[in-house]
Amino acid sequence: MKVILGTASSDLVGVATHVFNLAKLLHAEGRLDLVVCPRAGWLSGQLADCGLPYTVLQVSPDPRTFIKSNVVFTHLLQERTSSICTEDFRYSYPLFRCVPAATGRSWRPSISLNSR
Repeated sequence: MKVILGTASSDLVGVATHVFNLAKLLHAEGRLDLVVCPRAGWLSGQLADCGLPYTVLQVSPDPRTFIKSNVVFTHLLQERTSSICTEDFRYSYPLFRCVPAATGRSWRPSISLNSR
């Protein structure tokens, strides 16, 4: 089973550098499926430079956009049925906690990447 990593920031901050380093390690082990970046920035640039799989979804944990963000993540998960998600998705995007019911999948806590 492969891992989908996500973070609430693509800027050069601690959580993004942690995700980048973890992505390199998981990729070397053949366990990285995808890194989800909330917008283009430092993290997406570093991933591209290293040839690591990533996608940029224009999402935000901002309360004004969290419904749209959760819908986008739901579609992403429905396409990637053999991967597990990291815990950061559930904390950064509160409605995303409902996704297991919508996709028929259960959470498999793996790695917690909280920016708080």
